[in-house]
Amino acid sequence: CSNTDFILKGTIRLTPNNLKSCDIIQAKGENINIKGNGTIIGDKHTHTGKEGEWGMGINLKGAVNATISGLTIKDCWGDCIYVGGNSRNVLIERCKLDHGRRQGISVTKANGVIIRNCTITNVSGTNPQYAIDVEPNRCDSVDNILIENVTIKNCEGGLVASRGKTDLGATTPWIGRVTIKNCRVSCKSKYPVKVKRCEEVKIEKCSLFAQKGRIAITVTETEKALVQNNIVNIDGSIIDKAKNVAKRLMGKGVDPIYVKTKEKSIVKNNRVVERR
Repeated sequence: CSNTDFILKGTIRLTPNNLKSCDIIQAKGENINIKGNGTIIGDKHTHTGKEGEWGMGINLKGAVNATISGLTIKDCWGDCIYVGGNSRNVLIERCKLDHGRRQGISVTKANGVIIRNCTITNVSGTNPQYAIDVEPNRCDSVDNILIENVTIKNCEGGLVASRGKTDLGATTPWIGRVTIKNCRVSCKSKYPVKVKRCEEVKIEKCSLFAQKGRIAITVTETEKALVQNNIVNIDGSIIDKAKNVAKRLMGKGVDPIYVKTKEKSIVKNNRVVERR
């Protein structure tokens, strides 16, 4: 609840269950700090049911001025961390998130979320299967998101910010500003960075590893974008194609960078290298 410092130095391990939905820790209120060097362990590998995807490690269900720092959270049936409920001014830092079944972190209804200096690994099990997913639900909005100095390894997907394509007036989801910088992303089967239907996105100084034939950065149906100073490592099998269309690679619709916005976008100083 409000004005709580929750300091974890040991381990919280969820008893195996068949619940479709549960939160190991749920936070709602103002001025909440969840921190320490402890570990939260879900039941992804021991779950006794087959349904549902909402077993969360920490659920910020409407938290204002909240911090999650220093923790290891792993093996969750759903997401390691879920940020929703109109949360505001949230900081997630220095956390290790491993083996989330659905996501590492989901942001669905929030304004002002910073995710920095975290490591997210091995997210796999049920879709969307991204390390970080910024995706408002119907009627909801997300704005002012900063993702920086995050390392992502061996997840199905890397970073995604996308809202559904709906035209339902007040129920249409909305994403405002999203900034991704100084991140290192290597994923297994999906996009390292995918942005769709946002107002404004900045992707800067990231090192991205694209799998065979996969676009490393895709930005579509977005108002405006700045994509600069990134290093994109591509599979050797498509390096010849990259060389042949090198000028077009910088955001004109050819792998591994694709940027198509409604307003003028800036795509510059990105470097494509062969993956070693």
